[in-house]
Amino acid sequence: MRMTAVTAALLCLGQHAYCQVPLVDSGGTVFFGFQMGGRLPASTRLLLDCMSGRAFATSGGRYDIVTDDVLFRSPHEHSDSAAVLAALDSVTVCVGRPERPAGYVLVALVDSVIVKLGFSWADSAGSPAYDSLIAPLTARFGAPGEVRPTGTTWEPDSLAIDVTRNAWWIPGRPQVYVTSGAGCDRYEQMVHRREPALHWADARTDSCWHHAPLRPGRQP
Repeated sequence: MRMTAVTAALLCLGQHAYCQVPLVDSGGTVFFGFQMGGRLPASTRLLLDCMSGRAFATSGGRYDIVTDDVLFRSPHEHSDSAAVLAALDSVTVCVGRPERPAGYVLVALVDSVIVKLGFSWADSAGSPAYDSLIAPLTARFGAPGEVRPTGTTWEPDSLAIDVTRNAWWIPGRPQVYVTSGAGCDRYEQMVHRREPALHWADARTDSCWHHAPLRPGRQP
């Protein structure tokens, strides 16, 4: 995944209690205590700085073209067209800074449900070893779909899970991204409702990957 200044908005987990919960639960849908496809609890939301997807995309002063890659793992990039900005207005992005800034968290929501989680660590003392992240994911989801020198990816059912060896701003410390395929497709549908995918002859490029449908979130 290509990263630019927009991902600097991922803010710190540090020594917050989230750091003490399992990477993934036995059901394979709760990561770091966040339920993919569920609502963001009100108590957690109070700790986060939330904004529209448009505000997130332009947080560096102008539209960042990798925004939908960061938020949705989109099959292709989108320029800052009216359709894209309108779709981003329907997205909520929350970032948070606990008392001890040692890591980073991002949560993106579509139709009030969590469709993206991003985690990384900036404190070398609290940063887990890369292999310690790979082991529980392999135990839960089986062999990864892709293993690269820079990271590992799983695509189980409705999710894509990317673990990279190096956070883009601090080499040697891993980061984890969990993306909902349903959320990705919902975003693509919003973008291309009135604007066809230009420069892509194959209409299938508007699809993300196989997944269960996105449903309105419920409070856990």
